[in-house]
Parts: sequence; structure tokens; C-alpha cells
Amino acid sequence: MTTDLHSTAHVTEKDVFERLERLERAVYVPMVPGEVAQWLEAVATAANEVEETACEYFRTVHPGIFRQIAEQDPEQNPRVQILEQEDEEICTCLRAFVEFAEKLHGAGAQVELDERLIAGATKELSDRAVAMVQRIRRHETEISTWHVEAMLRDRGAVD
Repeated sequence: MTTDLHSTAHVTEKDVFERLERLERAVYVPMVPGEVAQWLEAVATAANEVEETACEYFRTVHPGIFRQIAEQDPEQNPRVQILEQEDEEICTCLRAFVEFAEKLHGAGAQVELDERLIAGATKELSDRAVAMVQRIRRHETEISTWHVEAMLRDRGAVD
């Protein structure tokens, strides 16, 4: 019998997806002239929340899921190792993304008079945010798929 790993964790998958949605909303709000610093602050705050929540979820929930996959379907051990590595890589990328967002936020107040000076950087920030959200969603979908496959796969005699 399996346990519901999501109900015992402090951070839930729902929390992760809520933070991802907040980051998307922050990024998709148009930058109004004179309010770039506020836009950058909203994006940096949302990015920090994603990093904290997603990486905590990866550390507390994913190991149990990976263990169940490995126990139920040992043939999936190489895939589990790839998924574990992706957890680490995502957290490393999130840290770099948060640092970039915070750096831009710091610069935003200084260039308020000529916002064109950081236009390229804000576009890069926006693009990186969208790519990070997609990467995390894809990763969670992949983990869920392999978890279900391991738990429900019929390993009986083949007809």
C-alpha cells in the first residue's frame, strides 16, 4: 500500500504551481513607463518564492516518489537518476535566475529616467522566467507520469 506523499509534506505540489502562476502573472504584466522598478520588484519577489517553494518541494517530496518508482519498477532506476539530477539542475538554475532578477531590480531604480538602458535585460528576464516555469511544469508532469506508470503497471504474464 502506498502513502499519499503530497499530504504529509509541508510544501505541496499545489504550492509550487501557485508560485509558478504568480511568476507568470508578474512577468506578463506590461511594463508601464515609470514603473519598471515596481515590475522588477514583483518579478524578483515571485522568482524568489518559486525558488524557495520548488526547491523545498524537490527536497522533501521527490525523494519519496523516486524511492517508490525505484521499488515498484527497478528498471526505471536510470530514469530516476535523471529525474534526481534534473531536480538539482533546476534548483541551480532557479538560484541564478533569482540572482539575475534581484540584480536587475537593484539597477531598475537607478535607470528609471531612461528605462531603455535595461530593456534588453528585462526581456531576457521575462524569457528566462517563462522558460523556467515551463521546465518545472514539464519536470513535474514527467515525474507524475513515471510514478503512476511504476505504481499501476501490469507486470503479469504477457498474453
